[in-house]
Amino acid sequence: MTRRDVTTAHQSRVPIFAATRRPRRVAAEEVTTPWGRAVVTGRIGQGHRDLLEAAMYVAARAGVDGEGRVRITLDPYRLRRTMGAGTRDVNYALILRLARDLRAAEVDLHVPARDIHIIGGIIDEIVTAGDPIARRAGTRGGDGETWRITYSRAWSVLLATDLPIAYSALSAVIAMRHGATQAVARWALSHRHVRGEYIADVLLHLAPGSSPARRRRQVAEVLADADALADAGVAIDADGRVWV
Repeated sequence: MTRRDVTTAHQSRVPIFAATRRPRRVAAEEVTTPWGRAVVTGRIGQGHRDLLEAAMYVAARAGVDGEGRVRITLDPYRLRRTMGAGTRDVNYALILRLARDLRAAEVDLHVPARDIHIIGGIIDEIVTAGDPIARRAGTRGGDGETWRITYSRAWSVLLATDLPIAYSALSAVIAMRHGATQAVARWALSHRHVRGEYIADVLLHLAPGSSPARRRRQVAEVLADADALADAGVAIDADGRVWV
């Protein structure tokens, strides 16, 4: 991955992260799609994706430690602002709660087309006492030192071997109101072209456990967010089909 890349394709094509901003905890939940299979334990959804993508976007330094783990250093103020996307009040307590969820989660991901099979967590550790940062006028505690995020060895393999993805408008994806819309956007943007897949069919892959009633609500949420999707480069036509 490069500094412009914020995620990888199969984080979006295989529903590791629930298609909601309020995920429930699951234990060994298995999902199978045309792009791969995952078994997930934990509570991780689209808000957790916001953290992972925003962290990659604002990372000042990135490297690999002696154990093969990807490590990034960032300014927490920039992270918080990026996660807020001008529409949400994001504080450091929320960021750290999301990070703890990512540390506690376990993902067994198998992507045959890329010869990827990983089993492990996502984040190994986050260190909030790093190098000093000159404080800005009006900023409050927590902004004065860099943070360091270290990913698990398994997740680091995924970052190194999966197809990297860069969004043209990360803020547009993060600002979307509904988790279902974010999941559809991330899925669509992981493909070079999407030629008229129905929203309901996409959600069958991304939220396989949803009841028919819940899926209808998710389709309605995506349709209501059509303008936000357009800002991110994803079009929804009058028939409820997705285009990139």
